[in-house]
Amino acid sequence: MPKAMENVVVSCKLNGSFSYVINYRNPFNKRSNVEFDMETDAPDTWKLIAKKKLVTLEPLGFIQIPLNFTPTVIGKTHAVVSINIGKIQWTYPLTGVTETRSDKIDFNIVTQSRKLVEEDLVVGPFKGIEEEETHFDWLLL
Repeated sequence: MPKAMENVVVSCKLNGSFSYVINYRNPFNKRSNVEFDMETDAPDTWKLIAKKKLVTLEPLGFIQIPLNFTPTVIGKTHAVVSINIGKIQWTYPLTGVTETRSDKIDFNIVTQSRKLVEEDLVVGPFKGIEEEETHFDWLLL
């Protein structure tokens, strides 16, 4: 039996839309009926947008299975696309991560790679925020 494929992580901004395609090739030297489906913990966020869920592929034929990730809440969601030929199943795990733009100040910290940097980072002062809340300890690797 085939093993599960490597987990694919996709990200999209909140209320945005991201399309992803799974490329699948019929590994057999004979015509095969290929069936695919998706299970997810967030059915409003993940959509399998293929028109047919059962196709016939020629020997070593190729198909693209389109998906859509449209997050409406900030968080992480999961989906698994299953591709079946008879009793043989391939699984493609997916993780969707919602991103959001910051309306605040964004910080970009740059350090030489493979160099250990251990420093205190003090941010602020900001109006209405106590000094203790703006002090962070950072360990960059």
